[in-house]
Amino acid sequence: ICSSACHHWLNWCHHWLNWCHHWLHWCHQQYKLVPPLVKLVPPLVTLVSPLVTLVPPLVTLGPPLVKLVPPLVKLVPPLVKLVPPLVTLVPPAV
Repeated sequence: ICSSACHHWLNWCHHWLNWCHHWLHWCHQQYKLVPPLVKLVPPLVTLVSPLVTLVPPLVTLGPPLVKLVPPLVKLVPPLVKLVPPLVTLVPPAV
């Protein structure tokens, strides 16, 4: 049951990080002329990509890598906290 729940959670985490990666990429393309956003988005996309790459092996290998889940959980909240400032920095699309 624990393994199944962990598998489900990691799949959800992978989906969320992938969505975040795509959103940031779209945002970067959409507002590439806004200097503050151009400086902030690439590092975020760079940070998310390795996490998305890390999650599938965790799902495949299961229990042995469950210890790596907490670091991933700790990295997600900072990403969530960085999204509102990005939205604030970006003016509405003309």
